[in-house]
Formats: sequence, structure tokens, C-alpha cells
Amino acid sequence: MNFTTKKTIKTSPYTLCQKTLEATHSHPYLGLKFCDNLRWKEHISEVTNSCKKILGVIRRNFKACPTYIKSRLYLSLIQPKLTYGSAAWIPSTNEERHQLDMIQRSAARLCYNNYSREASVTQMLNQLEWPSLDTCRLITRLSLMYRITHNLVDIDWQDHLTRPTRMTRRHHPSSYMQIRVNSATYANSFFPWTIPHWNGLPHDILDIPDYKNFKTAVRDYLN
Repeated sequence: MNFTTKKTIKTSPYTLCQKTLEATHSHPYLGLKFCDNLRWKEHISEVTNSCKKILGVIRRNFKACPTYIKSRLYLSLIQPKLTYGSAAWIPSTNEERHQLDMIQRSAARLCYNNYSREASVTQMLNQLEWPSLDTCRLITRLSLMYRITHNLVDIDWQDHLTRPTRMTRRHHPSSYMQIRVNSATYANSFFPWTIPHWNGLPHDILDIPDYKNFKTAVRDYLN
């Protein structure tokens, strides 16, 4: 599989033990579906289809259960699937974001057994106190950014991040220069996407020395 955003691809056959390897445009790895065009459409489709099946099981077997039980089932079985690996991927189009959000909205209706068109799903989500999927993905990326910049993972931040050459009042010592991008695919990758959100955090949160306390503070700040 060749990873590229180019429309015209020049490929060469690869052999292993005198056998030509079959070319493919997508392949699952560590729970994610990687595509040769660096898009996540197939991954999102597989995740949402899997979540729909789980929603069906919950609907058939736990329909009479209290709302809080069904809410815990969603938070335990479905939300982790919707946000798994989101440090590596995010929906790049409104259609993909809507596809994911519809799973959460369907789960909210299931919790209240309310499928009326006149019912406000937004109000249901607020009553359940579920964070939006965008917020979950942002927390995941900011948490990984903290671990990288504090050397808690084996990624050398100096290979990817640059300190500002001039410090102003709005700059924090832990802020970083925005990376210039020339494609939407690169813009949605981890460092270019995360840096502006990281720089926008309050200084007192960036100063927190403990990872768990940082993650809690970010969650409280975003929610």
C-alpha cells in the first residue's frame, strides 16, 4: 500500500520470498483502518456500523432499564469506539462529523425511549451531561500533547515543535509555533491541528505539573 494524496500514482511491484505482494488501498492496523489516500472515511464507516449494531443490542435487551443504566452502557461500549485512536485521526468533512454525531444522538434518544421528531436531542444530551465527540477528541489530543512535551512518551518534541522566537504577553513558555500546512490532510494531522488548541489553553492549566490533574483541568475547562 502506498500512502499519498496524489491522484496519479506510480507503483512498482513488491516481492517477498519470490512472490508478488498484492496491492491494496486500505488495511486495518491496531484498531484503525488506514487508507492509501490518508483519509478516514472507511474507518469512520466501519466504526459507525459497529456502533449501530451495539445500539441495536442495547435497544433490544435494555429497553426497560433506567436512563442511567443505558447511559453507562453508551459510555462503556459505544463512546470509546467513536473516539478510539482520535489522537491519530479526526473527521475531515462535515459529513463524516455528522455520521459520528448521529450515533451519539441516537444513543441519547435510546436512553429516554423518546423518538419523537418534536423532541430536542440537544436537551437530552445536556441532561445526560455527555461531552460532544469533538470535545472528547480534543481532550485526547491535548492530553497526548502534554505527555509529549513533558517527555512521558517516547516522542522527542524537539523534532516536531518550535518555541516562538519572540515572546509576548499572550505567549506562555509552553506555547509553540504554528506549523505551516499546504493540504487539508496535513492540517488535520496531530501537531498542526493540536498546536493552536494547546496555545489557547489558560496559562494556569499549562502550568499544571501532574498529568492526571492536567487532564482533569482540561476536561473541566472544555465542558
